[in-house]
Amino acid sequence: MIAKDLQPFSIVEDEGFRSFVKTLDPQYKIPSRKSITVGRIPALYEECHSKVKQSLDGTNSVVLTTDMWTSQTTEAYLTVSCHIIDENWQMQAYVLETCRFSGQHIADNISSELKRITDEWGISDKVQAVITDNGANMVAAVHRAGWKHYPCFAHTLNLVVKDSIKALPGLLDIQHKCSAIVTFFHHSTRAADKLKEIQKQQNFPEHKLIQSVETRWNSVFYMFERLHEQKDVVTTVLCLLGKSSLCLSEEHWSLISLSVDALRPFEEITREISSEKTCFSVKVSTYLDIRFKSLGFRDMANVEPVKTRLIAEMQLINQTSAPSMSAPPDPNSSSASSMAPATNSCSPAGAAAKGGIWMDFDSQVQASQQHRTAGTDSLIEMRRYTEEKPVLRDQDPLLWWKQNEATFPSLSKLARKHLGVIATSVPSGSSPRQDS
Repeated sequence: MIAKDLQPFSIVEDEGFRSFVKTLDPQYKIPSRKSITVGRIPALYEECHSKVKQSLDGTNSVVLTTDMWTSQTTEAYLTVSCHIIDENWQMQAYVLETCRFSGQHIADNISSELKRITDEWGISDKVQAVITDNGANMVAAVHRAGWKHYPCFAHTLNLVVKDSIKALPGLLDIQHKCSAIVTFFHHSTRAADKLKEIQKQQNFPEHKLIQSVETRWNSVFYMFERLHEQKDVVTTVLCLLGKSSLCLSEEHWSLISLSVDALRPFEEITREISSEKTCFSVKVSTYLDIRFKSLGFRDMANVEPVKTRLIAEMQLINQTSAPSMSAPPDPNSSSASSMAPATNSCSPAGAAAKGGIWMDFDSQVQASQQHRTAGTDSLIEMRRYTEEKPVLRDQDPLLWWKQNEATFPSLSKLARKHLGVIATSVPSGSSPRQDS
């Protein structure tokens, strides 16, 4: 409970908790607070640390997400998370460290902390990309560490929508009016109780109003959506409580309705890409996503350069991981014997002997086999993948690669590398939406 639910250490001393445990098992002896802090939690940490380290040691490519945040006591913290596709083609996410950040929030200091953390985990040379917000200090910190930077798509989309709302003075004014209405209901128990009463009387969903949050554009959408749903109830309560000055005009409600329809696609995108299982839609990973391939490109002229890049990466893999095909195998080695084709029992007896009339032909066959290069293998593999038909959008691309890894031995390595780049540094649990 302490580790998973973030309960305080003092829970073991709480009278209610102790009574609850005694009811479940009168014989169970609850560990002391000291026992937990000195023994059990450190042991649990070491066990978890060992499992994560083993997982990271077994991969060649990792993606980092990092963010600076401030606690309620105005203390600055840096959180660094790591994302990989493991040997079973499952996306895994680990929080490597959350550390107190006491220095200035400049690129050099942030970069030093990032390098310290990745060095301690032994993954500095495995970092494929780092996802952060659009802050200049974060971008510069990643570049100074020598890594590739991708902007957080959720943060970028947040800026786009917020700037669009600000560009419409009328809409921004309505946002402030709506925020004032929600604040009134949140701060007045009488108004909140009256809202529930009228909701029951008129058979409206018993939902609470949602307040917008400055740092999350989609909270504006949720506020508009909920107020639009509760339009009649909210207006009735405001009038009954003598707060008609807060009421919105029909023109305002009409604009809210239009805004909800216009913003809904952006909300769906934000919710989907904020999932930890979502891959980043850069060109290479789009083509390696079997659901999209070339269908994910609006301009087909961009497909061939992507294929060319992938072929070049496959050639590099084949050249570094496979034995050279230009050198003939040692005829005395066991591997050469196992690779030799079986002799056809129906062939003429003279054909099996060295020399003879087949000597020139056999030499030509051997020469043609030696001319097959890593580049040839890469082209053949890419051609096979190109001929594969896309799967349905709701299917798991990582499962497809797991099932086809043997068919595409080199391309699957690139898929594991590129599809591991997630779309956002914002965790899925940070959405402000409330359905209660």
